[in-house]
Amino acid sequence: MKKAIFWGALCTSCLGLMACSDAPEHVVKAPLVEVIQLPQRNNSDVQTFPAVVRAKDLTHLGFRISGEIATLPVKNGQQVKQGEVLATLDATNYTLAVQDRKAKVDLSKVQMERSKVMVAQGNMAKSMYDELEAQYRMALAEYNIAKTNLAYVDLVAPFDGIISKVVLENHETVQPGASVVEMHRIDKVELSIDLPDYVVATARRSEDETENRSLDIDVTLDSYRGETFKAKYIEHTAEQSATEKTYKLILEMPLLTNKPALQGMAGSIELDMSRLNLQFKENFLVPGEAVLVPDSIDLTTGKRVLWRLKPDNTVEQISVIVGGVKGKLLEVSGDLTEGDMIITRGQNYLVDGMQVIVKKEGSDAS
Repeated sequence: MKKAIFWGALCTSCLGLMACSDAPEHVVKAPLVEVIQLPQRNNSDVQTFPAVVRAKDLTHLGFRISGEIATLPVKNGQQVKQGEVLATLDATNYTLAVQDRKAKVDLSKVQMERSKVMVAQGNMAKSMYDELEAQYRMALAEYNIAKTNLAYVDLVAPFDGIISKVVLENHETVQPGASVVEMHRIDKVELSIDLPDYVVATARRSEDETENRSLDIDVTLDSYRGETFKAKYIEHTAEQSATEKTYKLILEMPLLTNKPALQGMAGSIELDMSRLNLQFKENFLVPGEAVLVPDSIDLTTGKRVLWRLKPDNTVEQISVIVGGVKGKLLEVSGDLTEGDMIITRGQNYLVDGMQVIVKKEGSDAS
């Protein structure tokens, strides 16, 4: 009887041990993540934009005084030198005005000097002399104005250039400021380019303005297909135009006599934004969901973090600085390299060194 009890207890113990040994071990499943690969960066971020040629220092010239045009010797396309007379007004009235003002100056001067003697002799009040002196000074000022107006009958070229348009004809009457001729510089022309808002929004201004002005930018003109011209950066606006909602980039290039770039010619430029004020060469564009803001980071700074997948399928956290926005992408800079695998989904509960499973294309994330 005792043996039966012993063997029964022994069997029960063995069964219990066998049951314990069959219990499954608890295994932590590696999280499933999605990744993108940072693309290879070009040495330059080149984009093509349409351009329009415009004259350098295009100037509308007019007289400062009114009158009838007496001579207009220049013609469209004529080259002129600085100081050369472009047109003249009939000077008759202005010459007579100078003579009239000169006579009044002489008379008022004589009267002032005579009154001065009379005041000294006690035959005239000092106040009368003061009045005559004031009249002399007024006459002198009017005389100087008349001489200045007489000098304005000649319209002269403010710089060496070319006459682009003769607006009026001989014997026409003009008012002050009305355009008579239009001219521009002969040695250089400008190119006007409309930049879209996203380019300026993601741009960073270069601190070295001198370096920008030394850059050569390739220009092609529709009128000279197959030819490439060189232009230099001048400036770009910081405000949108009211109509096109774009920003103006202005370039400058020399005017070639054998292939002249004329006002209004259309073309295009290849703008290397990594070398101009618009710089992207140090940054990558990543999806917005890849960039996280941990609690330990001050929101007032531009610092954020990314998770990078290492070759052994473990992850590491990378600190980055967020720049501009380009659609749904963020411009970031940091310890990043071309070809890095950046986690875009499933990174909320990651820790450094954690093993992960990369979701294959088309597989179920559940």
